[in-house]
Amino acid sequence: MKTKLFIVALLFTFFSCSKNEMDLAKAKETAENCLNTIAKEDYTKVRNEYYSNDLGGAEPAEELDSKFKKLKEVTGDLQSFELKESSISAEMGEETKAVLTYSVKHARVTTIEKFTIIIENGKYKIAGHDIKNE
Repeated sequence: MKTKLFIVALLFTFFSCSKNEMDLAKAKETAENCLNTIAKEDYTKVRNEYYSNDLGGAEPAEELDSKFKKLKEVTGDLQSFELKESSISAEMGEETKAVLTYSVKHARVTTIEKFTIIIENGKYKIAGHDIKNE
C-alpha cells in the first residue's frame, strides 16, 4: 500500500511540474514584444498583455506610465536590442522562470534590461523588469 501511495505521489509531482515547462523561445518573444510595445508608448498593453498581475498591479497605472515616459525622455527612442544571456530556473517549490538579459540601445544611452518570465494562467508574463545603465 505504501508503495502504491508513493508511486501515485511521484506521478502527481511529475505531471504537475511538467505542465508548466518553460519554452525559452516563447519567453524571448514575450520580452521582445514588450520592448517593442514600450517603444510604441502603448503602456496599457504592456501592463495588460506582458506584465504579470503582480508586476502590472504593483502601482497605479498613471505612476507606471509616468515612469515609462521619464525613462524615454532620458534614454531616447529605442534603436535596437540584443539578447546577451538567458537561463531557465526550476527550483523545487518555486515556479519555473526564465531570466533574459538584453543590451538595449536607445538614441542617448544603452541600457541592460533583465526580464524574469513566468507562466501565469497558461500565458508567458513578465514578473520582473530591471533596467540599468550599461
